[in-house]
Amino acid sequence: MRKRDLHILTTNIYTYTGDQRFSVIHPPGSEDWDLKIDYAQPRDSGVYECQVNTEPKINLAICLQIIADNDFQDLKTKKRFYDTKSARAKILGSTEIHVKRDSTIALACSVNIHAPSVIW
Repeated sequence: MRKRDLHILTTNIYTYTGDQRFSVIHPPGSEDWDLKIDYAQPRDSGVYECQVNTEPKINLAICLQIIADNDFQDLKTKKRFYDTKSARAKILGSTEIHVKRDSTIALACSVNIHAPSVIW
């Protein structure tokens, strides 16, 4: 569910949005369910929530932030990114984080190459 407008995007393998960029990845036989957004744009930034309809309900909120090209260049000049000839993804922040069980964390992943979609 996209929290800003409470829009249910997917249920099981079915997609309930006219935006063709949204889809679900579910490897057969696994318990993994991933929301995939092709060609992610800054307007896709926001909180997305995964819900499992059990009793009690299980949910996980994820905050997604898409950085525009001009913001990316600003960050690059601040030496938070490194120039390389190949694509590289980096999780920003400390190499080790300790959090309490059942608490919420946010991970920021930066990618230094323009690609139509990124899965991480």
